[in-house]
Amino acid sequence: MNTRSLLVVLITCLLCACGGGGGGGNDGGVPPPSTTEGGTFTLGTNTANFNARSDGPSSQRISIPLTLIDARNVAGVGAAYVAPNQPQSWLNVGISGSGTSYTVDLDASSAGLAPGTYTAVVSIGTGKANGDILQRRDVTVRMIVTEITVLAEFGPFAFSNTLGHNVVSHAFTVHVDAPAGRTWTATATAPWIQVPATTYSGAADVPVVVSAIGLALNTHNGDLRFVSTANPDDNTVRPVSLTVTAPALTLFDTQITLGGEDGNGARTRGVRAMLDTGTNTYPLTVSAVTTTGGNWLAADAPASIGSSEIVLEMTATAAIGAPGHYDGAVEVQANVLGQVITRTLGVRYNQDQNKLVAGTLGVAFTKLPTRSVLSRSVRIHDSQDRGGIAWTATDDAAWLTVTPSGVSGGAVTLVADPTDLPSNELHYATVTISSASAMTDNEERIRVALKVGTVDPVTTSLTDVVVGTVANPVEPWVYLMGVDGSIQVRDVHSAALVDTFPAGDGEGSSLAVSDDGLTLFAIDGWTTQKVRVLDARTGDLLGEMPMERNNVSTLHYMRPNAHPVLITGNGEVFDVTTRTRLEEGLGLSTYFPSNKFAHSSDQRFLFSHTRAFSSGGIDKGRIAYSSLVTPRFVTEGLSISAPSGEGDADLCVSGDDSLVLAGSSRFYQSFNLLNASDLQIAQRVSAPSSAYGASTVGCLWNGLFMGSTDRDMLGTPNMYFFDAQGNILSSFLLYQADHEPLVDRIIVSGDASRVIAGTGGPSFHMTFYDAPLPP
Repeated sequence: MNTRSLLVVLITCLLCACGGGGGGGNDGGVPPPSTTEGGTFTLGTNTANFNARSDGPSSQRISIPLTLIDARNVAGVGAAYVAPNQPQSWLNVGISGSGTSYTVDLDASSAGLAPGTYTAVVSIGTGKANGDILQRRDVTVRMIVTEITVLAEFGPFAFSNTLGHNVVSHAFTVHVDAPAGRTWTATATAPWIQVPATTYSGAADVPVVVSAIGLALNTHNGDLRFVSTANPDDNTVRPVSLTVTAPALTLFDTQITLGGEDGNGARTRGVRAMLDTGTNTYPLTVSAVTTTGGNWLAADAPASIGSSEIVLEMTATAAIGAPGHYDGAVEVQANVLGQVITRTLGVRYNQDQNKLVAGTLGVAFTKLPTRSVLSRSVRIHDSQDRGGIAWTATDDAAWLTVTPSGVSGGAVTLVADPTDLPSNELHYATVTISSASAMTDNEERIRVALKVGTVDPVTTSLTDVVVGTVANPVEPWVYLMGVDGSIQVRDVHSAALVDTFPAGDGEGSSLAVSDDGLTLFAIDGWTTQKVRVLDARTGDLLGEMPMERNNVSTLHYMRPNAHPVLITGNGEVFDVTTRTRLEEGLGLSTYFPSNKFAHSSDQRFLFSHTRAFSSGGIDKGRIAYSSLVTPRFVTEGLSISAPSGEGDADLCVSGDDSLVLAGSSRFYQSFNLLNASDLQIAQRVSAPSSAYGASTVGCLWNGLFMGSTDRDMLGTPNMYFFDAQGNILSSFLLYQADHEPLVDRIIVSGDASRVIAGTGGPSFHMTFYDAPLPP
């Protein structure tokens, strides 16, 4: 190519291409001898070497910087092949830039090239406008194509590992293809990548182990190299990465509440936790801090933790002076091979005022010629179930002695001495339970009556339609409500009429009595109902409580937090002290007007038998009357329930609060004794096989149970008494005629010595008879 034609090539910037690659050399940067016309420049290099693999990318680029030193007379910068150098099909050249700064891009493609070395010489220069060349530099470009015969499949390989996990390694194989007889080796660039130190021949599978032992938290990178022994350039490299992450310390709760929303619930709660380290366990510590209320929070946990769930116990341990809401936190730390993982659990403690709660406020004693009840123990609780709250007991009658002191969770024992007391009279006393503890602010007064009689009780029956019955817990009286709402007061020993209370404004359906025996509650009316509040001794009307839900046939009285409330079968709740309806009602389950209830002696738990046409069930809920929240009446469903046959069954709680006796229904031959804690069946109490089970049951405070059978088995007993182990103590045949003798109610006198049971449904025969003495 002559000078003129070269200048044209330079100025018009022929040879433009794309690609990439490597380069080398630096003597091309030396400027040519100076001229008086200018155009001198430097190149970053005058050689460029491309290394290509037969199994790799076909296109590469090398970029060489070009800098004009003397721009005089320069009309263009270009590249060309100058004879005897010839253009090469595998190479394209492009120049870009302006002013004094340019880039020479060499784009090489190995596509279609056999293994070997290929060379091209490209001239880079500056030129004048008339085509004359000012300066020129040659760049030697080589393409070295290497044949790769050792070929590894797949990759790159990436793994992850949890610090401290029992799984610390990952094993896999890499298949390598190589010609028969070609020898090669496998190596790794990182010690945590392990391959056999052997020489392979031809195609083979290489076992590889990646181990996280000793690796810190990070992403670790290395390479697997499969190299021909004949030619080191004949190789395959596969990247390997291993990411070590911190184990996750999981708390299944991030915020908990102790004491319940109302401040009367459980002060201890478990929080599940786990650490995803497989079968390996690591030291665990918990520490509690409080921000308000003093040092009230304690946390307890196992010494170690792993992937198996453990439970952390959070407890409000110390009494706080005033009711309120208090906050704290628990820091949970697991030490995994020196790496400390921390989680924080927020804790709120709600505390209401604690109350003394007597199991009952009414005690009845009897002294008869051959049958007497002169001693009874009454459990003394505290409303928050703390236990250990010291109390003292005093009484105001010479004939009565009481346990002088004790702690909540224990009992006060009352013993009556009828010596020298006038006969055929009721003698009264009051026992006062009080505490000097700052945690309590109430007294409990137990009303006591002693009947001294000269005539033993008799078994007798009345014929009358009775729709409601209840026994006074103090006086030896039973109240029988007629269909017109009138109430007969009868002696439990003789069935003699003591008094008659007039009817209300409509048809009666149910009775309840306060556990001190002073107040009687009577549902008046069936479609437009209200609860009449009566003096249980005189029948005087003390007030009324209108109901919004009609057709109610059951009432239940209890004293959560020592505060009396009245609960109707369909879930309405009344504050007995103010005689007002509590709008929040009973929020435990769906209620029918005839639902039956029973409660524990600490007045904290209510058991309800949902009464329906089929498949009834027993639910358990926590009940509180709180000064801490609004609304003040609180029900907390405990997600505990038990099926109990048909939904027309009765239930009661044993005298020691450990069991719930549930009737199964008239078509089953057993009664279920359920554990009061979880409503799981403790045992089944069976009536004789010739009888059918019943819906009506009763629990006596002296430890006995009783239950009726319903079907018409003429001449066979239809009432059975069981001891605490479910053994039959005795049986009784109530009134029986040519109709089915349905036992529809069982009432026990306050001293637990007499049973008044109704048959006929609604009862038109009321039988008064003796309960068996405990064994």
